Amino acid sequence: MRCGSGKAGLTPYILDNAGERFSLTNAVDSDVGTNSIKTYQLSENENFELEIQRGSDGAKYPGLVLKKALDREQQAEHNLILTAVDGGVPARSGTASIIVRVLDTNDNAPQFDRQVYSVNITENSPIETLVLKLNATDLDEEPLDREKVSEYDITFTVTDRGTPPLSDNETLALQLLDVNDNAPLFPQSFYTIPVMENNAPGSLLSSVTAFDPDLHENQYLVYFIVEKEIANTSMSMLFSINPEDGNLYALKTFDYEREKEFLFHIEARDSGAPPLSSNVTVHIIILDQNDNSPLIVSPWRAHGSVVEEVIPRSTDKGYLIAKVIAIDADSMQNSRITYQFLQITDATLFSLDQYNGEIRTMRMFSYRDPRHQRLVIVAKDNGDPALSATVTIKLSTVEHVIKAFSETTEIPLEYDIFSDLNLYLVIGLGSVSFLLLITILVIIVLKCQKPRPKPTKPTPPCRNSVVSQRNSTIADSTLVSSDAYWYSLFLAETRKGKVVVRQPIPKGAGYIVSSIPRSTGLTETSESTASTLQSAEDYFALVVSEPSDREKVSVYDITFTVTDRGAPPFSDNETLALQLLDVNDNAPLFPQFSLTNAVDPDIGTNAIKTYELSKNEHFSLEIQTGSDGTKYPGLILNKALDREQQAEHNLILTAVDGGVPARSGTASIIVRVLDTNDNAPQFDRQVSEYDITFTVTDRGTPPLSDNETLALQLLDVNDNAPLFPQSFYTIPVMENNAPGSLLSSVTAFDPDLHENQYLVYFIVEKETANTSMSMLFSINPEDGNLYALKTFDYEREKEFLFHIEARDSGVPPLSSNVTVHIIILDQNDNTPLIVSPWRAHGSVVEEVIPRSTDKGYLIAKVIAIDADSMQNSRITYQFLQITDATLFSLDQYNGEIRTMRMFSYRDPRHQRLVIVAKDNGDPALSATVTIKLSTVEHVIKAFSETTEIPLEYDIFSDLNLYLVIGLGSVSFLLLITILVIIVLKCQKPRPKPTKPTPPCRNSVVSQRNSTIADSTLVSSDAYWYSLFLAETRKGKVVVRQPIPKGAGYIVSSIPRSTGLTETSESTASTLQVRNQ
Repeated sequence: MRCGSGKAGLTPYILDNAGERFSLTNAVDSDVGTNSIKTYQLSENENFELEIQRGSDGAKYPGLVLKKALDREQQAEHNLILTAVDGGVPARSGTASIIVRVLDTNDNAPQFDRQVYSVNITENSPIETLVLKLNATDLDEEPLDREKVSEYDITFTVTDRGTPPLSDNETLALQLLDVNDNAPLFPQSFYTIPVMENNAPGSLLSSVTAFDPDLHENQYLVYFIVEKEIANTSMSMLFSINPEDGNLYALKTFDYEREKEFLFHIEARDSGAPPLSSNVTVHIIILDQNDNSPLIVSPWRAHGSVVEEVIPRSTDKGYLIAKVIAIDADSMQNSRITYQFLQITDATLFSLDQYNGEIRTMRMFSYRDPRHQRLVIVAKDNGDPALSATVTIKLSTVEHVIKAFSETTEIPLEYDIFSDLNLYLVIGLGSVSFLLLITILVIIVLKCQKPRPKPTKPTPPCRNSVVSQRNSTIADSTLVSSDAYWYSLFLAETRKGKVVVRQPIPKGAGYIVSSIPRSTGLTETSESTASTLQSAEDYFALVVSEPSDREKVSVYDITFTVTDRGAPPFSDNETLALQLLDVNDNAPLFPQFSLTNAVDPDIGTNAIKTYELSKNEHFSLEIQTGSDGTKYPGLILNKALDREQQAEHNLILTAVDGGVPARSGTASIIVRVLDTNDNAPQFDRQVSEYDITFTVTDRGTPPLSDNETLALQLLDVNDNAPLFPQSFYTIPVMENNAPGSLLSSVTAFDPDLHENQYLVYFIVEKETANTSMSMLFSINPEDGNLYALKTFDYEREKEFLFHIEARDSGVPPLSSNVTVHIIILDQNDNTPLIVSPWRAHGSVVEEVIPRSTDKGYLIAKVIAIDADSMQNSRITYQFLQITDATLFSLDQYNGEIRTMRMFSYRDPRHQRLVIVAKDNGDPALSATVTIKLSTVEHVIKAFSETTEIPLEYDIFSDLNLYLVIGLGSVSFLLLITILVIIVLKCQKPRPKPTKPTPPCRNSVVSQRNSTIADSTLVSSDAYWYSLFLAETRKGKVVVRQPIPKGAGYIVSSIPRSTGLTETSESTASTLQVRNQ
């Protein structure tokens, strides 16, 4: 136990009413059980008493109750001692000092020292003679309180002594500055918050807010949950409070069956200097909800299976068939269970007690009652809505109850005369006997009635038959296009790299021919029909045929030549300088205030080739080339800048393309150097306080001087945001961490002072898969310690990314944030799971194999999976136990179990193999499976558990033997009868000769057999027609039909889409039509 003494300052309230309660912080004892805190004791006094509350976990919570109203004028301060005593032997104790300061209220009127004053004064007393000194006292204190009156208007009156006296008034507005003299106040001293179980994680429970009458930072409140552990679980892992608004949230889903209540404290602290705080007790009560279905524990059955009961048919009325027992984890009314029949084969035969679940017979069984009864019982609770569970009981009635044996013993078989096997044998014998009788009767009837032979008629020839002496040749058609289109494109003639343009002169005097350079829009002119320029009106025209561009050519020098028509002709030249005026038709090529790449509409070699920077001593140019060949300029600082030497740097960036001639564009870069506090003031020290010395010197001879030092102290303003030492935190966390464990400390620094330096830390809200970060992590708002609120599983969550904000308490507050990356590390925490061969939990796999197996026979294949990752999930297989190590082998990687040799007569009939599947973790985890092998001469087919397993007996009973002999004899007679009928049918008399059937038209008579690729359809009638499907020619089906007396074959080629036929004879080379 933590021993010694401390001070717990109670928040100074105005205490008027007896019965007011004030919660105190409980003591902390590191011991547990009986050695933990047992009780609290308060020092004797007449104004206060101690109240102790007990939480659901047994913790004691002290509270102070006011018995008698306090009077500040009698006693302004009360000193109390609170003692916490544990239950150990010897008992240990710890004390805390409680100082209660009574605040003053205006409950006393001022009082003069006398009720009546009598004064004697002489006449002609001089002015301002003291007449009387009054003395009044007030027991109350009345200091200035900004929270009561924040501003005073004081009126000063000045009066002279003239006749008449004159006066004037002046009002002074006195405004009080705030000091942090008020602690936060909660509207309630105790909060009881009901919470329904199965609440959503992150749901709002209540808002616990306090009020502070101070101003500015003294009024800014931060809320905390006072740390307390219950069953090694911190309150901050169960609840979270918004430090800004006091909203209380649940961090997990509560279960009434596990937690019924929580008791803890919430503290509200202001941001003053020093900060003041107060706390309040919060009692969370978990309400029960009908969320648990009844669980049927008797009669026990596997999940989803049916309970089978065997009872004798001779039971009396009231016989106890079974007793259904269900339990419900809910409480109160929600756990009351009643039982009802949901389905019943015979409602007159069984009864069910709705309260205790007993199923009894209402009468004795009769011969009419079926041998199998099915009962479905529902157990329903009393919740709203009600939840239920069902159990199905299959009752089988027998003449004598069969004694139950364990699975490992041989169960003696007792069966009735009409068992399932006997029933099947009787049905089979009756069916075969009936078929034999019917067959004999049919043979007798057929023998007595012989049919008359029908005369055969010659088959008339078919129409449109064609006889071919050869195979016909089929030619494919070809589609050929004979259209051809010839296109031609003529380009105009180019002279000396210029485009020639002819323009008529007005009034048809001739043409002006202009040769236009491709790069400009101006023209030189000459007459197309003469050697000199002329026009009908003796004037000359300078023509612009295309728009000009000042950015390409800004000045043109044009030379004019004038020649007369004399003999000899004389001429003169004049040069004209044509300068183009600029219009704003081009946007800037470089974006403003950023160093980005220039833009060139040209492509290929004419695109931007390089950049150049004007010479300077501070910057250099770095050019990077992108994947598409684009050049990106970058500015690199080669030498540190000094604003005091040069505040601005002017640079010229030139972009040059790769054309001939090369073109370029420029951008002006203005670098303005920002000021940093890199120069100390001219005073001798750089501190928060300056000592300034003033020297005063006169002008006398000699001059005299004096010094005076002034201490100048700088007041702090909130001009610095918090700074994190890192911009990115990567925190590795091993999975299966303990809830509430410390992950890391994310702290920031603020160089300001007092409240401007006081930092509060928050997790910036972000949802991941509908889960808030504040439900997964918690940060201490005071010191930045980051905690995990839950146990992480690498197989479910691998990483988290969120932000933490640090905010100071200045006005206005400044903040900064940092990114936190939580990486969950994998741990070998998953045991391999054996999925094949499947078996129920803890049971043994049984396999049956023949003794005649050869070497290498696959007995079984063990397959295990591991939910871990990387090396932890690699699984190897080994024999843990084996009956004979020379008989079986196990592949350590794929888990196959095979025989290493054949079984011998010395090998036992039962083999036991225990296989272990081990992962590659450290330490390694493993799982085992036990396989029991039974060797038999013949393998019996296995049936599933849900099907009825046919019984196989080594020795047949007499009834079984007689039924099998009878069934075999009758079946043999039926087989012999069928064989005799087949033999008689095969011995037919020879058919009478018939005339040859002429071939049909459009049929081909072939003198040889053709090859049939497809299956042949053969009928057994008297005409022995057979239909053959053969190869397909040109999408047709070829059918061959024999002509009577072997005259040849009729081959018909039938198109698949129609019913008509083309015919050709397969042996001849020409087509012939047979005359009929």
